[in-house]
Amino acid sequence: MEFEEKQNLNLWWLYILLGVDAIIVLSILLFDNGGMSYQNLQKVYFAPVIAVLLPFFIIFLIQKNILTTSMNDEGILYQYFPFQIKPRLFQWNNMEKVYINSYDALGNYGGWGVR
Repeated sequence: MEFEEKQNLNLWWLYILLGVDAIIVLSILLFDNGGMSYQNLQKVYFAPVIAVLLPFFIIFLIQKNILTTSMNDEGILYQYFPFQIKPRLFQWNNMEKVYINSYDALGNYGGWGVR
């Protein structure tokens, strides 16, 4: 018996929203009333540029999260990278009952998330 599943978030559409937001913010910053000069940008320590790039970096990190679940003869092994570097194992002899359940998140629980 061998099973493995990998789950991650694919939020490609969020990059489009952040790109539109970045274009708006940068156009206001650079073109409103003549825009900011390089000297003024250095005085504020490139804060507007960092404020535009930080959301892209956060979304990139969220997309790199991967939940890996596998079942084999030893037990159930799971790992949530990058928060959990070393995989953890639930051994079969430590479990009383294991079953596979097919469920509908919206129908059974009223939606997704923690309840």
